[in-house]
Amino acid sequence: DFIRELRDYNLLPLLQRLDMPVQIHHGTADTMASLDSVRTLLNTTKPKGPVEIIGYEGGNHGLKDHAHRQALTNQLGAFIQRIAP
Repeated sequence: DFIRELRDYNLLPLLQRLDMPVQIHHGTADTMASLDSVRTLLNTTKPKGPVEIIGYEGGNHGLKDHAHRQALTNQLGAFIQRIAP
């Protein structure tokens, strides 16, 4: 039941209240969360602060490849440094 509830829960109303900088990581080979999903997210929200989308060539859902995870970690650290007061 819990997994079904998570799967079926509509996050869009919550995302409309997003009020912080956003960094999105997306694998180009992701078949579960398409780039159209990212576009929908950005079209339904008005984040405050910078929005960055980082693509990973050949990356699958969850970016499980070690090189992608390392790049994600580096990108995230750099993003935090840029937005930190």
